[in-house]
Amino acid sequence: MSREALQESLSAVMDNEADELELRRVLGASNDADLRATWSRYQVARAVMHKDLLVPKPVSYTHLTLPTICSV
Repeated sequence: MSREALQESLSAVMDNEADELELRRVLGASNDADLRATWSRYQVARAVMHKDLLVPKPVSYTHLTLPTICSV
C-alpha cells in the first residue's frame, strides 16, 4: 500500500466518508508516526476551518503544596 493511498484513506476517515476497508487501513497503520503526525495536522486544519480551534487555558498550580504533590 502506498503512502498516498494511506493518506487518502485518512482523509476519507476525517471527512466521515471512509468505507470499511479504508477505516481498517487507517487503524492498521495507527502505530505509524508519519500517519499520526498527518492526523494531528488534519485535526488542526479542520478545527481552524470550523473555527473550533481551542486555546488552552492557563493552569495554576499555586494552590498545591509540596506535601500534596509528594503524596500523589
